[in-house]
Amino acid sequence: MDPLGPFEPGPVITVATSGGPDSLALAFLTHAWARARGGRAIALIVDHGLRPESAAEAIQVAGWLGATGIEHAVLAWNGPRPARGVQAAARLARHGLIEAWCRDRGVLHVAYGHQRDDQAETFLMRRRRDRHGEGLAAMAAVTERRYVRVLRPLLAIGRERLIATLAALGHPWVDDPSNRNVAFERVRVRAWLPVLAHRGWPPERLAALAACHGRERAVADGRLAHWFGAAATLHPAGYAILDGAVFRATDRDLRAAALAKVIATVGARLYAPPREACARLTGDAGRPRTLGGCVVLPHRGALIVAREPRAIGPALPLNGRPALWDGRFEVTGPSCEGEGFAVRRLGQDGLRRVKEWVDTRAWPRVVLAGLPSIWRLDEPVAIPHLHIDRMRDPGSLRFTITWRPPQPLVAPFIVGADVLGSRGQGGVGC
Repeated sequence: MDPLGPFEPGPVITVATSGGPDSLALAFLTHAWARARGGRAIALIVDHGLRPESAAEAIQVAGWLGATGIEHAVLAWNGPRPARGVQAAARLARHGLIEAWCRDRGVLHVAYGHQRDDQAETFLMRRRRDRHGEGLAAMAAVTERRYVRVLRPLLAIGRERLIATLAALGHPWVDDPSNRNVAFERVRVRAWLPVLAHRGWPPERLAALAACHGRERAVADGRLAHWFGAAATLHPAGYAILDGAVFRATDRDLRAAALAKVIATVGARLYAPPREACARLTGDAGRPRTLGGCVVLPHRGALIVAREPRAIGPALPLNGRPALWDGRFEVTGPSCEGEGFAVRRLGQDGLRRVKEWVDTRAWPRVVLAGLPSIWRLDEPVAIPHLHIDRMRDPGSLRFTITWRPPQPLVAPFIVGADVLGSRGQGGVGC
């Protein structure tokens, strides 16, 4: 865990714990690591409700953790279940529940039990889709998210070692039957691992190859970070301004990579759009184009990347609890349930009224239409980014809107196999 720092004195680490051998072993290991440093581990168990026995399993896992003195909480997913892509939806729900729990309690770190075999599987899945893209780096040991740092300290540890750890403790674990359901891609890929190992490509070699790609991605990210420092400005209203002269002078591949990252940040996406699509777009930067829920358009010699108005989410009623609107703006305010307050985009109707109150000529029109604004019934009453507050009693009803994209434009990237000491393992060099 140490190489994934820095950590605060007396670190508090939450561990996403399903009850399977990987996450359960990680909970025990993290508990010991944190206690030795005056901190503590907190296991978070998510009941997805996808199987009839899931609630009972969550209670069982909580009992195991409680018996060993590990703090824990059970979080339930109560949202709608999609007809297709249920595993992906469940994964997003798990991340959302865990990160919201951490946000509300000021916890900075979440550890996941992804291990070496998971990394090998992820590499193979990515390779099926894109033989040359940055996705071949698979999972990073550290990922910056909206509220937390996601840690994966086991990426160089094989599944068999984690099972052996629990066996040595005489501790059982949950066996999820979905891990044997061949309807899921990962399960089908997992079945290939013994065949590939027999042909000279064991999981440790595949994971090391992913680490090679990870080092390449880290170098590319460093180059992008330097470019952003020279050419990009992020506005609190949720859009980006790219220096037009620098953009035009940059080589096509770097322009496409930079634009992909900016679109992912502005569009509140966990994954950037394809580089090929961004490259095509950069070749036609003279007129507005849309991609990834964003619009890219020239503005006074610069290039603006803003949220596409029609892609912006619907109005969100406010009740005094922190709310995340359009996947990117955190809205906080006083208790106002039942008073008709909601956050929504300003839109053309609101924009017509705003022009009577302030001079908006300095703002790109597409940005204005998508600004987050507080409405009461059918009347806009506050647009913080325009410094407009038309509350009757502003002192008692103060709303704050903060741009919080799912992940920052530039974030630290650590290659898991390197920090855990298995660089080049399995004979893969780079």
